Amino acid sequence: MENSAALIEQIMGDKQAVILLITVATGFIVGKMFRFLTKIIFYFFAILFFFVLGLQYLGFIKIIVNYESIALFMQTAYTRLSHVGLSEHAFFWVPFVYSIRKSRLPSVS
Repeated sequence: MENSAALIEQIMGDKQAVILLITVATGFIVGKMFRFLTKIIFYFFAILFFFVLGLQYLGFIKIIVNYESIALFMQTAYTRLSHVGLSEHAFFWVPFVYSIRKSRLPSVS
């Protein structure tokens, strides 16, 4: 078979298609890593929470929650995140969010 540029372009597509495929693959990989790290962090904080709750139950420590600081932090986070647009990053975020799901293959019913 002849090694022509037209055949390679038909099989692989143009540069933009290859770049988008690499971006999608990167989104899947980062999503999988994010899911793994989120599980580890969640289990760590769950164990820490129950440990601290046990210490409070036994009377060794007393926990006081500062609701004003929590409200200020949430307001600041909301203001900062509202400036981020996701439409420009759809080729990264859609596979990223999709790979976080447990079942990666869509149902065919």
